[in-house]
Amino acid sequence: MARHHRIPLLAVVVGVMLTGCGPITSGGRLEAKATATAAYELTGDVDRLIEELDVDVEQLSRRVNRCEQDGDDVYYIWIGMRAVHMEPDAAIERQHSRWDAADWAITRYRHLDDGGVNLAGTDPATGHAYALDSGFEAGDEYIVGTFGTPCFRDPSGSVDFGPLN
Repeated sequence: MARHHRIPLLAVVVGVMLTGCGPITSGGRLEAKATATAAYELTGDVDRLIEELDVDVEQLSRRVNRCEQDGDDVYYIWIGMRAVHMEPDAAIERQHSRWDAADWAITRYRHLDDGGVNLAGTDPATGHAYALDSGFEAGDEYIVGTFGTPCFRDPSGSVDFGPLN
């Protein structure tokens, strides 16, 4: 069995800021949705998750990112979170139980040998992809989360990619 090592928190934060959380589409036509609407919907879902986790958020970043499809009108919304919890592994375990009970597609669930839990899943109602990780050298109290929408096509014809206010 492969040994998983705890990784530095900075490496994870930088890594998740440069990557998405699974906005791949299954092909075919993309749903049309304005970026502001998609951002509002994902932000509300992430706010509810933060309440469920009962974490203290240190940093929250929101971005509009390009999808793999061609075009300046195809995008996904990404939110990255760094938060603190006295028992981050237990908080992620409770979230796993909630997602499992709600029939989410759990795409990653593992316990690291050196401590920490990795959990990722997709909400069947929205298609939003979520990932939660703990077990960092920088501090055992950290939870890092990444959250993303599926890809959408903005009906206005173009998207302003980059950070959201």
